[in-house]
Amino acid sequence: MPTINKILFFPVLCCLFLFALFLVVPAAYAENFYIQNYDVLIEANEKKSVKVTENIDVFFLHPSHGIIREIPHKKASITNIRTQGKSNISNIGKTVEIKLGSADKTVSGIQNYRITYNYNYHDNKNEFYHNVIGPEWKVPIKNAKFTLIMPKPIDPSKAGLSIGGIDAAGFESGAEFDITDNVKITGKTLRELRPNEGITFRAEVPPGYFETYRSYAAYISVFLLGLLALASFYIWDRYGKDDHVTPVVTFKIPVGLNAIQAELAYKGEASDKGLSAMIVELANKGYVRINNQSDSFVLEKLKPYEQASLEQDYLNALFGSNSSISKAQIEKSQTYYLQCRSIVRAANKEREIIYDIRTIKGLLPQIMTGIMSAIAFITLFSFCDFSIRSFFSADSFSIAALFFIFGTPFFSKEWNKYAKALLLTGFAIFAVSFLILGYASYENINVSVLGLACLAVSWICADNLPKRSPKGKQLLSELEGLRKFIQTAEKNELEEMAEKNPRQFYDILPYAFVLGVSDVWIKKLNKFLEAHPVQEKPAYDIGRLHGFSSNFTALSKPSRLNGGIKTSHHSSSHGGGGRVGRGGGGGGGRSW
Repeated sequence: MPTINKILFFPVLCCLFLFALFLVVPAAYAENFYIQNYDVLIEANEKKSVKVTENIDVFFLHPSHGIIREIPHKKASITNIRTQGKSNISNIGKTVEIKLGSADKTVSGIQNYRITYNYNYHDNKNEFYHNVIGPEWKVPIKNAKFTLIMPKPIDPSKAGLSIGGIDAAGFESGAEFDITDNVKITGKTLRELRPNEGITFRAEVPPGYFETYRSYAAYISVFLLGLLALASFYIWDRYGKDDHVTPVVTFKIPVGLNAIQAELAYKGEASDKGLSAMIVELANKGYVRINNQSDSFVLEKLKPYEQASLEQDYLNALFGSNSSISKAQIEKSQTYYLQCRSIVRAANKEREIIYDIRTIKGLLPQIMTGIMSAIAFITLFSFCDFSIRSFFSADSFSIAALFFIFGTPFFSKEWNKYAKALLLTGFAIFAVSFLILGYASYENINVSVLGLACLAVSWICADNLPKRSPKGKQLLSELEGLRKFIQTAEKNELEEMAEKNPRQFYDILPYAFVLGVSDVWIKKLNKFLEAHPVQEKPAYDIGRLHGFSSNFTALSKPSRLNGGIKTSHHSSSHGGGGRVGRGGGGGGGRSW
């Protein structure tokens, strides 16, 4: 039995060893090779362009066609690539791939590969920050050395070497380097570089050490951005600039305008605030009673609105089949805020009455939107260093961004919230995706900031493009006159109004809300009525009306109570700057 155990023990041990070897070797050498020697010569010039010569001795564990050298260039360009032997060069996004070897044959054992290329920095930073060997290599590097020649002397106290994994700082006992005549830097590793470890050199240099990098694309972009912003301003000045309106001070309410229509005529857009003014107007007309308390209220429906109108729609949205409704019931209503949106949209369709139709629909708004789309594109293009490859590096994100940005003028013939949402969505998709994916470049940040400023100018011009029609100017004049009366009315004028039509005090209130002077009118009204009481009382408490209006307006907005806003969770993350691997050049490679 002992003999049999000994006989079985040996093959089992061999199997376990082979199994362990099978697991360990692929883990260590998943790319089927390791690098025996890595020798780099880097020659920099005053244009901040470096000539890089790499000699790489590769040991293949199994037959392979060769290696693929990957060199990233997010803020630079790579030119004059030369190799020893057969190769194929391709540029994928912000990475150059150099395929070394032949598809017709395989090699094994030790092989030498020599690559020469120019790495041209596109920045004006007062530093030289270069990855001598990038941390993207997923194989061990047994020995590494480098020689770096700077174009002019540097301050050795402001130069340093880092070795290790991504973001590692310093080199401890892992490497050594010397600086000769403050120009020539030589260094080598004192230990094996493990997979995903690299070497980075950085030196601070004084201003003017390198020549200023200038991009003709930046100058062209600045010219185009300015031209487009001027074009949008010209269109607004030529077609959209309103004529001067002279208000005629009066306490008369414009005939035929309810509160929300008055808001539209005055501000150019109806909103939820007009609805809260409309409920006061309906109370004045005897359709509703407002039992408003300090922090709550109950509304009573006194009679139906017979004529089809916005008022009828609003009463139906508010009460439905009920004769009364409380604040708590409105807060929890799953339909009220949606019906409010519908009524506001219906009110805004009457914009064509107060504006020149050419300035709110059709060609002019489309041209303005097209101008903004072009400005947004140029701004984003500068954000990725004017590189078409970089722009499309995000693949589907870039295509989606272009779809939204340039599709905006075609999807919306008006400059409204939908057009704004489309444009901003496209802009955000691109900007956020490029920040996350790391393709963003800040070398042309001045152009990007100018682009944002020009976009803001065009945006403001588009917002103010709608020009008032003769009817719209007349209504604005009347409303401005009413607003001025509310602000400036003296005691004798109020007495005259009380004598002619006491109810006019209350009838002005809804319009005071949409004109933004309700607090002024309520104060004057309370003070006057204390000294001159009138027999007719309104269907609400005037003293609490301002607070009621604010609370009531909030109820027409989506909230968690009415189901318009869902509970969400947010998280954030942050990261620091890089060290190893955060300079230019470097990269890694793989076998094929």
